[in-house]
Amino acid sequence: MKPLSTSIFILMASLVFGQKMTLDPKMLEMGWNFVSPLVINKVEDPLTKEIITKTIPKIIREDVKGAAYEIGDAIYRIKNVKVLNKEYLIQQESSITVALSAIKHKDYAKAVNEMATLVAITDRYIKSGLLDKEEAKPSGIDNNIEANLVKNEEINGKVVIEKNSSYYFFIPNGTVSEIQSKDTTLTKFRFNSNSGRYFEIGIVKQQVDEENWSIDYLEKNPSFRDSWINIISTNVLKDKFGDGIASPASFVSTQNFKAYKLPYIATSDASMTTTFLTFHNANIYLIYFKSSQADFPANYKEFEEITNMFFFGEPLPFCQIKKIGKINIINKSLNPYDLYKNEEFITTINGKSEYKLNVAVGVTYLKATQKSGYMLYPTENKRTVNIKTSCQDATVEIGFEDKK
Repeated sequence: MKPLSTSIFILMASLVFGQKMTLDPKMLEMGWNFVSPLVINKVEDPLTKEIITKTIPKIIREDVKGAAYEIGDAIYRIKNVKVLNKEYLIQQESSITVALSAIKHKDYAKAVNEMATLVAITDRYIKSGLLDKEEAKPSGIDNNIEANLVKNEEINGKVVIEKNSSYYFFIPNGTVSEIQSKDTTLTKFRFNSNSGRYFEIGIVKQQVDEENWSIDYLEKNPSFRDSWINIISTNVLKDKFGDGIASPASFVSTQNFKAYKLPYIATSDASMTTTFLTFHNANIYLIYFKSSQADFPANYKEFEEITNMFFFGEPLPFCQIKKIGKINIINKSLNPYDLYKNEEFITTINGKSEYKLNVAVGVTYLKATQKSGYMLYPTENKRTVNIKTSCQDATVEIGFEDKK
């Protein structure tokens, strides 16, 4: 863990965004689970409802064969017709491909409309009596149709993803738009409630270099935690929101993350701010909510709905994020040895002890020099370790095993 003052300086001075956006299937599926009721409630046709409900999750997982099976199964159960027509199967494959491409761009609306379009085409094949005839060439069936079941703003506008990161938050009762800011350390959004009120949401991210940074670490080290959070309360919040009064931090646990809650009343613009401090994938996050004092109680209820559905994505091992491996150095001697990595002094390893060293993927040169216990000259051990992949562990031995 870094020294307290250094950590806070870094947090205040260099809160920047730099991670390339990646969308994992669980994030996409969680977004779909949130917006799907908005879609299904608009559908009356049983076949359309069944195909959309069953195929979109398969498409999110890139299970093309599974999506095709669900379409055929739904048609057989609801319409009592087998899907055999080759021309239709080509159209079905094309529709699934379009929907898959849309999902990869988080365009749920296009994916839904593509499946609804396929149902309309299916209905024409069924009415023509051709769907279960393998070699029949359809005539008079126009596949150039388009079903606009939902509009983009009805669904996609409810799921927000920050442009340079990998997390979602969901907007249950309104719309959201990004706020332009001269402050490059954060990204801000304005939430417009259906009730006519509005408030601000912001997210700040800072990479950390130590594996220990986590809510669990803070829980196990209360004195460090209290000092660190106090500095954030008095300095970081003041830097972001102006002069004000910080309330004591409290621990909160939402559906998808644990955090420390830091309330703050800014005297400069009579606003109230609640900030959630949390960690994910070797990053510190400050997720804040800001509203006028007058509207704060009502707005906060809606903000709680958003934070309860905030989703970061899959947690990754620290070693995978940082692309590092670990070398376990075992000193077999009774005497201490000074350890050097690429000619840089690291530490002294006491006799009959071990030291774990994180190193970047690639070749690392180690040197261990006997510190004491020698008669004429110290023993020197040189070792070369090649860490080929992230999270790989290696073991080396230094010193001579002393006879009893």
